[in-house]
Amino acid sequence: MLLPTEHRGKEHIVADLVSGAHGEGAHVGHFTFTNRLMFNRVVSTPDIFVDLVEVVTGIRFELAGDPQAERTFEPTLSSKGVRMDVVAVGDDRVVDIEMQTQFEPYLGKRLRYYQAALDVSHLDKGSDYGVLPESFIIFLCTHDPFGRGLPVYTLERCCVEDSSVDVGDESHWIVLNATAYAAANDGQLADVLEYAATGEVRHRGGLVGRIDEAVRDANNDSGWVRNVESVMSLEDGLRMRYQILMRDEVAAARKAAAEEGRAEGMARGIAEGIAEGRAEGIAEERARTAMLAKRLEKEGRIDELAGALADSKRFDALLVEFGL
Repeated sequence: MLLPTEHRGKEHIVADLVSGAHGEGAHVGHFTFTNRLMFNRVVSTPDIFVDLVEVVTGIRFELAGDPQAERTFEPTLSSKGVRMDVVAVGDDRVVDIEMQTQFEPYLGKRLRYYQAALDVSHLDKGSDYGVLPESFIIFLCTHDPFGRGLPVYTLERCCVEDSSVDVGDESHWIVLNATAYAAANDGQLADVLEYAATGEVRHRGGLVGRIDEAVRDANNDSGWVRNVESVMSLEDGLRMRYQILMRDEVAAARKAAAEEGRAEGMARGIAEGIAEGRAEGIAEERARTAMLAKRLEKEGRIDELAGALADSKRFDALLVEFGL
């Protein structure tokens, strides 16, 4: 049985891709529910999405269309874009559900920005604010983001001076802490939190049983597992090459600054090296990698990409081969 991809070395993933070791119909993967791509696949299933929203909010959500996984919002061309895990609309409501496995020190500001992105995307120019749909942003965290031991943190805008004032913004932020599953009042919510925290299914007949079944089905889908491993290997490779580029840029900047022999020259050199690396070298590297992936996929050689990302000489050779 394969180890969860989050805990396997990149070399093992690459070996799987190159060797084609997984046969059709075999148990080919062991991605957990908290894996980003697994979470998106499972939660974007309409009935699971609707039931999960009801378990968390107590509201039966009627979908106006299928949930969308990895939906991207870009408020303006020059602003930071947002890629949300799973989003759905219906009943004059919009719901975003996120999986958060890493500690986010600015979670409050991230929620604020996600809210802004949702609102901008649902309000046309000249429209009244009253047409904004009620919104729910739900973060399922595998850790306690606020350190208070609560299974659910419901965050609402309110009047500090008088809590009875109805602000009327109809935006709701709900942060779930999977580690506190034992303290959850609702049984189904406790089961979902426990599953996210431990992978254990306590009551297979409920929502968590269907989630686990969907996870198992995905792990037995050899084509999907191959695609996920390719994506994750590509992301690992891009991160590695980015780190190498940054290291080389900083080293070159420090060398130039040392030759100048002035501290201010060093500071300026480092800043310029990093800026130029990001603006030119890194952008060019990512563009060429994306183009190479498309060319390899077109020729049925996509499996070669994983090995190339782990071997800079092989990567450069492929770039030369395709004239990139």
